[in-house]
Amino acid sequence: GCVSCGLKNEFLLHVHHIDANRNNNVVPNLEVVCANCHIKRHLQFDGKKWTFYVSALTPRDMLGEI
Repeated sequence: GCVSCGLKNEFLLHVHHIDANRNNNVVPNLEVVCANCHIKRHLQFDGKKWTFYVSALTPRDMLGEI
């Protein structure tokens, strides 16, 4: 299931590259997350709001605030 929220529906799960490098497929760099939590991992804060960017990585220490 999702490492963040625990969702277990397999059809909603994604594999996230922790370092955002899609070529780095070593197990320690991969985590299973649901679609919603995956989006949260690719957000950028502009000082006012969070915006989704595929190439952005949300600071891991801020994930709990979103």
